[in-house]
Amino acid sequence: MAAFHTTQGRPREKPLTDDQLRERVAEGRKELLRALDGFDAEQYLRSAGLSPAEIGRLRRRLVP
Repeated sequence: MAAFHTTQGRPREKPLTDDQLRERVAEGRKELLRALDGFDAEQYLRSAGLSPAEIGRLRRRLVP
């Protein structure tokens, strides 16, 4: 990350350390999981107009 930072003509941000990057990723993951807690993807897709058959095809593509 620091190598890319040094190639910028006018860096916009100070590069983060490996520890800082790990912390940001961990925080982002925690927030994403919190946001998805209780999210019903099938209900959401049905309310968006997908049929049960379309949801089934999508599920087969996404879930091994």
